[in-house]
Amino acid sequence: MELSVRPSVYARLRRAIRVIPVTEGTMAHALEQFDQTVARIEVCRGRELEEGRVLNTWEKNPAEESTCTACDARTFCPSYGSENQSKLPGVRQG
Repeated sequence: MELSVRPSVYARLRRAIRVIPVTEGTMAHALEQFDQTVARIEVCRGRELEEGRVLNTWEKNPAEESTCTACDARTFCPSYGSENQSKLPGVRQG
């Protein structure tokens, strides 16, 4: 008799699929969160159009790597990678 260490199809599906219950409450909460995110984006976009600057008008979160990875301004943003960037000894910054 062979001992199978391979999980059953049922066990693999349970690990692969996450079922989230959808109720009126969860839908309302998701829509509220979505609306708040859109409102924050619209405010930042409006400030950018008014001031003509990117870095001063958009919310920043350089501590979250995925935010910086998705950001188009990371190539010129002073906060991007600043805490992990190596500095040359004996060279003054600024």
